[in-house]
Amino acid sequence: MLKGFIPSTIIYIIMYWTSKKVTLYNKKMKYFILFSIIMVFTISGVFITYHAVLVALLPFLYATIYSSKAMIRYVYFLTVISTIVVVYGVCVYMWKYFENSKWKY
Repeated sequence: MLKGFIPSTIIYIIMYWTSKKVTLYNKKMKYFILFSIIMVFTISGVFITYHAVLVALLPFLYATIYSSKAMIRYVYFLTVISTIVVVYGVCVYMWKYFENSKWKY
């Protein structure tokens, strides 16, 4: 649990500091914020596995705030990549976990 919590917290802190330094009216800032949210989803998805299914909807909710088709497409593209990383990361993480466990078949 801490393996996913600590990197997610670090990303949120970086996102917070960046949003304080750069004005929120900057066009690139909204892309950076959504990218950070998707990174947090990816990290939590790999380490929390199937409990993070509802977290996948949060980037779409944030993208609808901007009501821009380009923003929703950007989030959709990154979420697809993130889901692939989550599924592959869960498989690799579980394989390494069972490889090192005492349960031998």
